Amino acid sequence: MMSSVVRHGGDAVAAKVGDEVVVLNSKRGVCYCLNKTASHIWNLASEPMPVSEICARLTIAFDIEAARCEDEVLSVLTRLQAEELIQSVAAPLAPQPE
Repeated sequence: MMSSVVRHGGDAVAAKVGDEVVVLNSKRGVCYCLNKTASHIWNLASEPMPVSEICARLTIAFDIEAARCEDEVLSVLTRLQAEELIQSVAAPLAPQPE
C-alpha cells in the first residue's frame, strides 16, 4: 500500500475543530472525529498523494521512526478507507515531453 496514491472520498465533508477534523460521510450519515495524527493525514490527502509521501512528511512533522510512522499511517488509512472517507486513486501521470 506504500506505493498507493490516496485522497478524500467523494462523499466526505470535513470541518476543522481545534487540532482535530470532524468528517461526515454524507452517504452513510455517519460523523467521525479524527485525532491530531489522523487529522494531519486527512489534510495531506486533500489532494492525491502517495502514501509514501504522507509517511515521509509525518516522520518529519512528528519526529518518529519511519517504520513506526508507516505502521500508524497504514492503520489510519485502512480504517478511513473502510469507512469510505479515503480512496485509492491511480498515480497522477507525469507530464509528457513535447
